[in-house]
Parts: sequence; structure tokens; C-alpha cells
Amino acid sequence: MGISEEESLAMRLYTNALTIIRGISSSSGDGTPGYYVPPLHKLTGELLLKLGLELSDSVEPFLLLVLSPAQSGAGASFAAHDGLLLYITYSGLINNKLLLHIKTAIDILLKNAKTHPQQVSVILNLLLEYVQKDFKINNNNNKETVETLCTELISHWQDLSLWWENGSKDLKSAAVTLLQKMIALQPKLLLKSADTSKPLVAMYTAMIGDEKLELSFKAVMIDLLPSFLLLSSPEYQSQLKGSLNRLVSLQFPLTSSELPAGGPMLNEYTNIIEKLCNSLVASGSLVLLELIINIMCREVRHVCEEKIQT
Repeated sequence: MGISEEESLAMRLYTNALTIIRGISSSSGDGTPGYYVPPLHKLTGELLLKLGLELSDSVEPFLLLVLSPAQSGAGASFAAHDGLLLYITYSGLINNKLLLHIKTAIDILLKNAKTHPQQVSVILNLLLEYVQKDFKINNNNNKETVETLCTELISHWQDLSLWWENGSKDLKSAAVTLLQKMIALQPKLLLKSADTSKPLVAMYTAMIGDEKLELSFKAVMIDLLPSFLLLSSPEYQSQLKGSLNRLVSLQFPLTSSELPAGGPMLNEYTNIIEKLCNSLVASGSLVLLELIINIMCREVRHVCEEKIQT
């Protein structure tokens, strides 16, 4: 079945908008290479894109254009980053369209997460930022949109498995950043989605227990720990306990005195300990209490003992 006349026209409009802004590069005032779209060019591209989005009832052709312009039929001359530049330039306009078709949009994006990880990461992060900003401005009027967006992301989270299982540190960081923004929007997100949280728990515990990831990375993840400790499932609690024990055994010193005073390693270590204590206060978790007691009892006087007592 062929595409409709409206869809065909919409694709031509998208391609024209892409042609207008692609490759318009210049140097900023400090000589740093970058992109600059002259106001008239930007306005023309916006009008073309807006008309195309209004003509089309589907977001799939447009998203495929953004993810891979050459493969979408826009033309072999387009580079992979051209589509992303189009999205970034008009992200507000595009995000409004994506939110109207959020289930379809998330499905398409996460199905392409393995083949186009950078583009998908940027789009999802900017979409969440856009929703978060709008959520604050409109006094929670878009609560249903937020819930749908987060629910769809969780239900498709396994599609991001390549990012956190075998991906680069940047991809792992991108996955964690997505989760941070989702939890910021819905603090009890995991509790509400306990039945579908298995891939999230798998990602979290794998990263916490990964000795190749430095403590500074783990510190960011520990901030999310209270949300995971809300999950009462014995299976999840066991996974969390195992990954935290692995973190302590592989990346913590036997005693805090082993680390040079005032050095970066000690600072990272004490930062993690403080975050674990804050997570304990926030969650009241017995798993975390046992972990902290075991850490403190390794030595007569722990470097964080005084701070904890105060």
C-alpha cells in the first residue's frame, strides 16, 4: 500500500527543511566550530517543518528521517548528523508533535536504539527535559502526558539493553540520565511500575556492581538508590544487596585509612558513603543499614564516623 499524497508532500517538506539548515556551519566568536542558522533560513525551515507535521497523521516517517536521513529516502547526500541537527534546531515544535503520538514515538525510537544510539539518546533526553519544563510551568496540567511517557519508556526499557550491557560509558551514562529525568518527573515511578521494572533493576544492579565504572559514576547512581529500595520484591532486594556488596568488596578500601588524606580517591569514597547514608535516611532500608554497619565495623574509627554522628 502506497503512502498518501499528504504523507508524500509532508516528506518533501521535511526534506526541504533539512536541506535549508544542514551544513550551515560557521565559527562562533571564539573560533569554536559550530552551527549557525541565519534567522531567515531558520524561519523558512520552521514554516516548512510545521506544515509537514500538520499534514501528516504519523510521526514515523519524520522520526526515521531524523534518525537516518539517507536511509529514509531523503537522499544519500545527507549525513547521519543532519537529521539530529534538524531535531535540535526545532525541538520544541517537534516535541509537541511527538507528545501527541507518544506511544508510537517511543516505540519507534527504542526500536532504533541499537542502530542509532546517539540520535535516540539526544531525542529522548531533550523530550524529557521539554516535558519537565512544561510540567512545572503548567502546574501539573500535563500529568497524564508525563505518566504515559514514563510508562512507555519503562515498558520498552529492554530495548536499551545494548546501552547498559555492552555499550560504551557514554551510552551507559545516557541510560542513567534518562532514568534520572524520569524519576525527577515521577519520584515513585518504579513503585508504580513494579511489575515492569525488571529491566531497570537489571540495569541498575549491573552498573552498581561493574568494577570498570569508577566511583564518580557510581555516586550518580547511588542518588537513585532510594527509588529502587522502594521495591519490596524479595528478588529485587536480593539483586540490590548483591550489587551493593560487590561494589563494597571490589571498589572500597578495606579501611578508609588506606586512602591518602585529601586525595581524590578519598573524596570519591567519602562522597559515596555520605550518599549511602542519605539513601538510608530516605528509605529506611534494612539492606542498606546492614551494608553501612559492615563498612563502619571494618575499622576502629571510620573517616566518615564523625560526620555521620553529627
